[in-house]
Amino acid sequence: MSQPGPNAPIQIPDAGRRIACPERAIRAELDRILHSPAFSGSRRSQHFLQYVVEKTLESQMTALKERNLAIDLFGRPPSANLSEDTIVRVSAREVRRRLQQFYASAEGARAQVQIRLPAGTYVPEFLPPETPQGHRHRPDACSTGLAAASAQGSRLPACGVWAAVFLAIAGALALASRLTPDGGTEAALAEWFWQPLLSPHSKVLIGLPHPIVYQPSARALRESARRQPPQEIPLQRPLALRPEELSGADFFPVDDQYAVLGDLFAVSHLHAMLSLRNRAVRMRVSSRMEPGDLKESPSIQIGAYSNPWTLELGRTLRFRFGYMPDGRPCIADSSKPGRHWALPMLSRHMPADQDYILVSRLLSSPWGQPAVLVAGLDQFGTGAGGQLLSDPRRLGVVLHSIGTADWRRANLQMVLQIRVVGSTASAPQLVAWHVW
Repeated sequence: MSQPGPNAPIQIPDAGRRIACPERAIRAELDRILHSPAFSGSRRSQHFLQYVVEKTLESQMTALKERNLAIDLFGRPPSANLSEDTIVRVSAREVRRRLQQFYASAEGARAQVQIRLPAGTYVPEFLPPETPQGHRHRPDACSTGLAAASAQGSRLPACGVWAAVFLAIAGALALASRLTPDGGTEAALAEWFWQPLLSPHSKVLIGLPHPIVYQPSARALRESARRQPPQEIPLQRPLALRPEELSGADFFPVDDQYAVLGDLFAVSHLHAMLSLRNRAVRMRVSSRMEPGDLKESPSIQIGAYSNPWTLELGRTLRFRFGYMPDGRPCIADSSKPGRHWALPMLSRHMPADQDYILVSRLLSSPWGQPAVLVAGLDQFGTGAGGQLLSDPRRLGVVLHSIGTADWRRANLQMVLQIRVVGSTASAPQLVAWHVW
């Protein structure tokens, strides 16, 4: 069987939908992208995009699975634990970001074909470019051919990609479902959220929480060790003493030496997100930060009750952290007395099955620089909040649900709720917001 020439369309059925586009146009666009400023600085992103495009053009879309990519592109063994090794997912997010950067440039605006990598899949799309109003055009270069196919059947020249995120009955509608009312994508909404902090001329300051941890005294440790069997490896163990055998003198506070897991998750996600954007990051323990630090750099403050700067920057805002009369931490609505979000009253042996997150984006803090504040009432909320803000797709979904574009050039607060099962948090759900 003869091989098709470079101008011949590729025909890949997609549940009745086919995308018309010459292979030569796709390869030419790929070459332009790989040599563009958006990709020239990252060999990993170049190799990733070239690999998935070539596999698709060879009709090997079924090979584009996370494990196959981990083995073929990054040399991981077949037994690699991909729930911990996230290099494929991180690389895909970076490619999506660089593609968005490319098509936002003057060079990308001249594209005859657009190569996209939808969230949730490693199979690329080949699409016609968009006009400034967000409509696809230039059907001679690449068109979906849905209407023509219904009229002409298989006579329509077809090439394409198995677009898993598109519904067969409405490719255009599926694309529209990924657009906001004014034509922006979910990732673009996330870009709007972060834009005030991402000045290329300044580092982003991350304020780290500093929980106070109480350690047992030497007396308590000696007495506990005396009552327990000896151990070959000196691992830490719970105190083997009854509460009535301990007094206040048996514990002393330790500042700035420990971290909470949820805070660490938030820091790691946000630091990774900024690194992928090639933004310099400076980290300081919040208790050691001075007003001069906030004058010098835009900042992200993580945690609430263990970060004085989160509370200071947010003390005059509508949604604020506080305490209920019974001592439970809460997020209070200062404009509506009695409206609040708090953890349920549970015993110390039963962790809450939900948490609330407060995210505040300030275009200008009292010290002049923009700031983002993110914290939960408990550690699960803080960790989930950091993960949300570092994921453009999920953040875009939340921002889209606000239903107005006014927040883009304004201050914004969001109250979100998560469910907690064991030690796993659900995706945050928006329950209240304020724009001013």
